[in-house]
Amino acid sequence: ALKAFESSNYQGALEILTAMESSPSDESHRNEHIFRCLADCYYFLASQKGNSYFLIATERYKKILLEYPDRPENADGFYRMGKSFENLKFYYEALEAYRLLIADFPDTIYAAEASFKIGEMLHKIGRFDQAIDHLKSWQHLYPDDIHAKTAAFLIADSYYQLRQAVNAENRYREAMKRWPDYGDIDLELMMNMGMHHEQNQQYADAAHVFSLVASMYPDDA
Repeated sequence: ALKAFESSNYQGALEILTAMESSPSDESHRNEHIFRCLADCYYFLASQKGNSYFLIATERYKKILLEYPDRPENADGFYRMGKSFENLKFYYEALEAYRLLIADFPDTIYAAEASFKIGEMLHKIGRFDQAIDHLKSWQHLYPDDIHAKTAAFLIADSYYQLRQAVNAENRYREAMKRWPDYGDIDLELMMNMGMHHEQNQQYADAAHVFSLVASMYPDDA
């Protein structure tokens, strides 16, 4: 089972581990390892099998985290549970998972991404003031992180959502200056940025953004 898992044959590993789970061992450590590998199999297979596998993964991670607290491996569990909830669009649950990850494992390799995700989830659930405060603090800690561009545009978008046009304008300009190749940010963020420019009668900027959207998402309504 482990050989299959380590070679990314998650379906093969899942079949073997499921059979092993039905006949539990007397060794608690082995059983724990089986449970963790099973949860990971569902998580990694979800991109192929669909969201039902993310849902199964979240339930399995929750059970593991309750039954086996204080394990260093739980950092992986919290992270993958957060990602699963995010893929399911359960943003409140994802937010809680990322917060628990940071609280219990502040020095984990996931720290920068999990902290960014907290800000992103706050934005997704409409807590724009909190998202701004969190992401500004995050920027000071991780100014060159891979998520720095998205964080900058999320802050600008949060000001746009709050109808703070001047703050939004300043943040958009800062982000556009640092990342002129901003065409890879989220579609909704792009649309809102174009709307901001249009509302402020910056028609050339609006046309540029909307042209990018049209070229990158030709089949989107």
